[in-house]
Amino acid sequence: MKKILAISSLLFSLYSHAQTDKARIDSIKALMKREQYLSAYKMMQTVQSDGQELIPLAVMLVTSHSIGHNDLYDKWGFKDVNPSGQEAKESVEFPVERLLAYGIQQFPKDCAMYFSSARFYSWMINQEKRYMSLESLREIRDYFVQKTPADCHDEGYYYVVGYANSYLGKPAEAAQQLRQAVSLNPQMTTGWIELANAYVQLKDPAKAIEAGKTVWGMTKDRGLLSQASRIMGEAYELQNDNANALFRYSQADTLHRVEFFNQLSLLKFMVKTNNTGAPNALKAFIGGQGRESLHMYADAYEVYKQYNKLSELAVFCEKYMQDWKERPNIVACTSFTLGMIYKDTNPARAKEYFRKAKELGISASRYSPTRNHPSTEKMVEEAFRLIN
Repeated sequence: MKKILAISSLLFSLYSHAQTDKARIDSIKALMKREQYLSAYKMMQTVQSDGQELIPLAVMLVTSHSIGHNDLYDKWGFKDVNPSGQEAKESVEFPVERLLAYGIQQFPKDCAMYFSSARFYSWMINQEKRYMSLESLREIRDYFVQKTPADCHDEGYYYVVGYANSYLGKPAEAAQQLRQAVSLNPQMTTGWIELANAYVQLKDPAKAIEAGKTVWGMTKDRGLLSQASRIMGEAYELQNDNANALFRYSQADTLHRVEFFNQLSLLKFMVKTNNTGAPNALKAFIGGQGRESLHMYADAYEVYKQYNKLSELAVFCEKYMQDWKERPNIVACTSFTLGMIYKDTNPARAKEYFRKAKELGISASRYSPTRNHPSTEKMVEEAFRLIN
């Protein structure tokens, strides 16, 4: 009989095959209960046939008890915690996505396979959040919509599909699906957070604020509260309630320091409202997100350009260049930004800055498009055409 994990070339003969699969599954559960997660993983390699019970346990193991993973989610870290306090750690190959696909193929009518898949991808989405590519989100959403039987739609299914739709330009569908997710599991904090976000996209700030307050009433996790506060800030901004918007944006930044979206949201709001704290917010954003990353300067440029305040950004860049004159990458980034600022009002001066930036190593190839920075590469290409 084929072994379940032989699909992924992960079989190890670590235990006696005289032990039945039922006994092995019981042993895995006992090991996990004792926090012997590495040993539980190794025991999983010996299960010969009982995939229907093994696969949900495997997903629980990686989503709740792993201590790390690689970018492809096929190598994981596990550890055993011994009564003496000593720990045994190991990094192992464990291609969970392939295992899930195998389970759905072998047991297409077993909702437990789909529930496990939804649990895994919900966890993955919460790990990557807005750093997951839109292509990956679309692929995950389409897979769930096409593969999951209607009677196997649980809160995980609605969360995965709703989250994806929220960022793929379908906020109305997202709100409907996320409402279903939290109705099935009212304690799903991330569901309430993303529902608030969908309401902001739908320009329904009252419902967004209500959902955000729900999050504040159900968790003390600073990261989750930070996300809720930032979205509430966006909702209050839609209501032109600048006092509460500033409070929530600042609260989000305090709860989760040096977080990209928090710092960028606070900067945007302060620039927009002529807040005297804008220069410090800009300094914190550049310093926190990467003084040597042109992506961050490009973000700042777009913010100040949007609110017609490029002269204020120029003052910052000129001073920052002097303050960090011993750091060539910082000088390069500030020079490029100054070139962008002056390219329409003083082309000759802009070209000088662009030449300096290029000499110091700025090139389009260093800034491939990402979900959150899709245009930096193109910005550099277009700027350097002026000097070539």
